Amino acid sequence: MSILLSPATLHVADLDEPVRAWLIEQRYDHFVGKHEGPLSWRDRLQPGSSGDVLPHWEVLPEAPDFISVDGHDVLLPVDKVHHGQLRRMRAILSDDSRCLTLFLRDLSAHEGPEAGRFAFCEQAPGASWYLCTVWHEWFATR
Repeated sequence: MSILLSPATLHVADLDEPVRAWLIEQRYDHFVGKHEGPLSWRDRLQPGSSGDVLPHWEVLPEAPDFISVDGHDVLLPVDKVHHGQLRRMRAILSDDSRCLTLFLRDLSAHEGPEAGRFAFCEQAPGASWYLCTVWHEWFATR
C-alpha cells in the first residue's frame, strides 16, 4: 500500500542564510534512468548560479522543497511540481533518529515497477529536518 505524501510547513526559502549556504554545498548520490553521479544540491536549488552563494535567496517555483513524510520534513531532489506524484511505501527511522530511509513510488514518469525510488536521508546538523544524500531507482514489486 502506498500513501500520498503531504506538503511540509518548512520551506527552503525560509531557511536562514548560514543554513542555505551549508545546504547548497552538500552533494547527493543519484542513479535514476541511467543518469548517475554525485550531484550538487546547488545545481538543484540554484540552477545556473555562478558557483557563489547568492547575496539574496531566490527559489525557483519548480525547485525542490520540503515534503512531509510521517511527520518529518524531508528535502528530496524532486521538483515540487512533482510532489503530488510521490507515494510513500515504507519509511524507516533509525534508532537514534538521525537517518531516515524511504521507499517511494514516483509516478511522474512511470507507473510500473520502474517508478520505485529509494532515498537515504540524514538529519541536518542542529536541525530537525532531513536531507536526501542517496536517491536511486529501484524496482518496486508491490
